[in-house]
Amino acid sequence: LEGLDKTIAANVEAGIVPWICLIGPPAWAMADEHHSAGYEPFTFKADAWRNLVHTLATRYKGRIWGFEWLNEIVPGNKTREPVAEYLDFCRIGTETVRKVDPSMKVQLAGGLWPRNFRNDLLNAGVGDYIDVLPIHYGGETGVRDARHDVAAVGKADAVAIWDNETARGLSVWKMPPEEALTKSVVQSKWMMRQWPAELTAGAKGIVYFGGHTASAGNWTYLLDATTPRPAAATFAVLSASIGCADPVATAYVGADSVLHIFRKRDGAGIAVAATVSDADDAASSLNIPAGARFIVRTDHQGNQRRLEANNGALTQPLAAMPVILDGFDLPTLAVHAGL
Repeated sequence: LEGLDKTIAANVEAGIVPWICLIGPPAWAMADEHHSAGYEPFTFKADAWRNLVHTLATRYKGRIWGFEWLNEIVPGNKTREPVAEYLDFCRIGTETVRKVDPSMKVQLAGGLWPRNFRNDLLNAGVGDYIDVLPIHYGGETGVRDARHDVAAVGKADAVAIWDNETARGLSVWKMPPEEALTKSVVQSKWMMRQWPAELTAGAKGIVYFGGHTASAGNWTYLLDATTPRPAAATFAVLSASIGCADPVATAYVGADSVLHIFRKRDGAGIAVAATVSDADDAASSLNIPAGARFIVRTDHQGNQRRLEANNGALTQPLAAMPVILDGFDLPTLAVHAGL
């Protein structure tokens, strides 16, 4: 575990509270006929699994948030009873963790699918052994579906919905630098369109997939240690603007405009606004009471512009790439948006 020790220590030193996503246990904790987990439940040795979890939880107590039991699993073919097997896997793991440190939290396998597999697990009682149900690469609909499924088994107040793996991949290998920079903006567009919508739909956490360096780019926001992609700035912009604001609602305004509305700590309203369509040539015009003399418009790279609200109303052209509009009087905006 020395390598994991170093990783966790580096996270803690940087002020990050990590969790351990256990993609698969060692082969000795699995049934003899299995050698790797893959992306599916499997038969396992209960005592070996319990001892492994106890060792990890004890070793990292006070330094990690908790655990995630497997990743992106489907029913698969390593067991005839995938629901019962994975339910028992979660039960043993979570009960062991909670005995070591009741403050640790547990996530269901992120991106577990299809939905009927998730619902079978929820109906079987997996909600008793998780604190978070994470989806992957979701949007407003994915979050609402997950909330519905959790509420259907009476766990709406006990199990939070996260999207704990979300980003937009794009390889820029052998692209000329200017083309790579321009095309990489699709990553920023994904973040600006998906993340505010997920938060206003009820997601309690969003985790970016990719923080390592990759010379081809792919999912991450760093080509190397000193070369960030546009997504890095977008991450900072979203964190600074809506990261500490409370989600209020999503409102569809006019023919083709959508606002994801948040309440700032000072009570002012802030909205992430775009066209409903995500087509590159989409366009609409937003005309809405602001309840303020001006609104500050921020784009995905942090460029800001002061917009005068003539006669108390804001008129702003919108495109598929969202912008952040900050400074609304929230009650005024809420009334107009029908909230």
